[in-house]
Amino acid sequence: MTSLKHSYLLLSALLLPILAHPAGADGRAATAPTEALQESDATPADDAAATLEAAATLEEDARERRRLVHLSGGGVMRGKSRFVDDHWEVRGKGKQGWRALPAGAVTHVRSEKEALRESKRRIKAIGRQPSTDASVELASWMITEGLYTEAFGRLDRVLEVDPDHEQALAAMPKGLMPVPRLNVSAEQAPQARAALYSYGAGATPSGREYAVRELRTETDAEVLRAELAQELRSHSLRRRSFAALALGRLQPGEELKNLLVHAILDPSEEARRTSAQALAATNDPGVLVPMIRALSSKSSRVRTQAAEALGNARMEAAVEPLMSHLSSMVAAQSSNAPRRVPHGNIFIGKQTAYIQDFDVEVAQFQAVADPQVNVLIEGAVLDAGVHSIGEYSYVYQTKVIRGSLAQLTGERPGYTNKAWLKWWDKNEGDWKANRAAATRTTPGN
Repeated sequence: MTSLKHSYLLLSALLLPILAHPAGADGRAATAPTEALQESDATPADDAAATLEAAATLEEDARERRRLVHLSGGGVMRGKSRFVDDHWEVRGKGKQGWRALPAGAVTHVRSEKEALRESKRRIKAIGRQPSTDASVELASWMITEGLYTEAFGRLDRVLEVDPDHEQALAAMPKGLMPVPRLNVSAEQAPQARAALYSYGAGATPSGREYAVRELRTETDAEVLRAELAQELRSHSLRRRSFAALALGRLQPGEELKNLLVHAILDPSEEARRTSAQALAATNDPGVLVPMIRALSSKSSRVRTQAAEALGNARMEAAVEPLMSHLSSMVAAQSSNAPRRVPHGNIFIGKQTAYIQDFDVEVAQFQAVADPQVNVLIEGAVLDAGVHSIGEYSYVYQTKVIRGSLAQLTGERPGYTNKAWLKWWDKNEGDWKANRAAATRTTPGN
């Protein structure tokens, strides 16, 4: 390999004759060097500076550095790289060593450190609590630059809040994340699907979306439905959660009964959320009916998680039932408000007798001292009011209802039941009118 010093000397030797005798387009020398310089607006000093800059760039590229190597096929290789002779080399993992890339395979290269500095500037520009659109835009830029890990971290935060965010889902290029593939023989297909279910269960929100995309390539819909229904009954909450997500994405309307059970009764909050979102994928308000009925359950846990499920479904048809339920709960609590909570008290302490004074009594020329005995009390009296568990249940249930209403309406009138009821009194008419208009304009209704 030609050394850097020799490369610089070779570039200088090749450029000096051109500077001394510039040639025209037909290969002949110009009559005067000044004419060529006037046409190009360049001086020998400029050309020498360009030569030095090219040599410095060549020297820097030859050093082993962490870079983002952009390929002509659209991918980006991130890691240690170097430029050797006329091509780029990248270091493989472990003992793979250096791997040469074809000369035309690389479009451009950027220092990883420089890209990360720009990323920090962009993150600072959008603030600590950016909007979802700003986060998705930043993630898209990161993907273009090859900062995949940072980009998926941003997209994960968006998808955790809104799993159906269209821009976030569209920002993830096809095939970017390596997931278990299903393009295998028929004998290997069950094992491949099982590996994909395991991958999706343990993946981040972005990884789950890539796993669902791969499951979409499965042609046997019935086999897929049966396996996802089995996964929905798994002891692993992560597997149940991924199965619900996949059913909502790939086969909306299937396994509705099982999804309803998990949306309300599953012990895992994550599994309840994904199950409710899978039900909402049907776009049918009828799936809300069992959840609304569950608001009248005798079990406070069922009532609370039914209200939570209605919020997770993100369907506006649930607003009116939730407001009615909140109003009835507040009215029932108000009717019980005048009752005094039963109280009890206990004294813990000690009593000490002492002689406070003497009464002098005189009789038949004799004086008798009659002692006055008093008691010193030292201790504390503890007073306790006994509340039933129903009081806590009321506070927690109404808090969940308010959270679901905030999810469904996007409003924040306050953190109390009174604030929400006041908001409903003001907006109930408009809300119902808008709902009716939306129902009339929905195709198929």
